[in-house]
Amino acid sequence: MKNSIIVLLMVAAAFIGGCSKDDGGTNAPPVIPEDWTFPADTTEAAGYMYCAQETVAVGASFDVKIIVYNVDSAWAAALEFSYTGAQIEVLDALAGPFIGPDADILTVKELEADSSRASMGVTFKRGTHPAGVSGSGAVMKLKCRGKAAGSGMISINTTKLRILKADGSSAIGLLLNGDLGIIVR
Repeated sequence: MKNSIIVLLMVAAAFIGGCSKDDGGTNAPPVIPEDWTFPADTTEAAGYMYCAQETVAVGASFDVKIIVYNVDSAWAAALEFSYTGAQIEVLDALAGPFIGPDADILTVKELEADSSRASMGVTFKRGTHPAGVSGSGAVMKLKCRGKAAGSGMISINTTKLRILKADGSSAIGLLLNGDLGIIVR
C-alpha cells in the first residue's frame, strides 16, 4: 500500500510538473528575419515600389518594398504614401538594409490610419558614411494587411519623394512606378 501511494505521488508530481525540460522561460521564440529580396536591376538610377503579391486575402499580411536601383551616394530617403484605407491597412514602416546598419541611421515614421497615409524618413547619422551608399537595394518597407475585399491602391506622393545625396542633390533620376494596385479577396 505504501509503495502504491509513493508511485501515485511520483506520477502526480510528473503530471503536475511536466515531463519536459523547463527552460525557465529563457528561450525566446525564434525570430523570423525580414524578407528584403527584390527583382533584378534596371540600367537607370531609379526608384521602384515592389510587392510580391498582386492579390491578398482579407486578413493576410503583405509587404510593399521601396527599392532603389543604381543610385550613387544615397545618404537619406523620405517618402509619403497614400493608400485605399477601405481595403488596405498599414501596420508598420521599417527602414531597409540599403541605408543602414541600424546603429548608423535615424528614422522617423508616421502612420495615419484615419487619413490613409504613411510617411517615413531614414538618414545616416551625422559623421557616419559621408560618401553615402551606392548600388541597388531596399530602402524601406511598409508592413500591410488586407482589410476588406476590393481593389486597393498604394501610391507614392511624388512631390514628397526624396532620395538624396549628402549634399542635398537627388540620388535618383526617376520613379519607375508610383502606384501599386492590390486586390483583396
